[in-house]
Amino acid sequence: MTDTHEYGRDQRHEDHDGIARFPAALLREAKTWAAGRGVSLRQLFVEALAQKLRAEKTASAAKPWLKAFRDLEVDDELRRELRRLNQRVEAACERVEGVNP
Repeated sequence: MTDTHEYGRDQRHEDHDGIARFPAALLREAKTWAAGRGVSLRQLFVEALAQKLRAEKTASAAKPWLKAFRDLEVDDELRRELRRLNQRVEAACERVEGVNP
């Protein structure tokens, strides 16, 4: 990675578990956002990560059928078929919406 900054391990703080490397622009934006809301950068990272993990868990629980397809490799043929099916669904929805304005 070019133009990255490390955030993390400092011998003075025992609660740091590791080092994370972030693109410099993203880190600057995160620092600005956190400072504007009066939270520490660490708090921002912890809350954002927790929120992302909760959202992933919630999405998985809401769509249990996704587990079956999680490891599915999507090739060009499958992409074309999915695009074709999507177009058919969209067309059907437009017809229904046109009947019920």
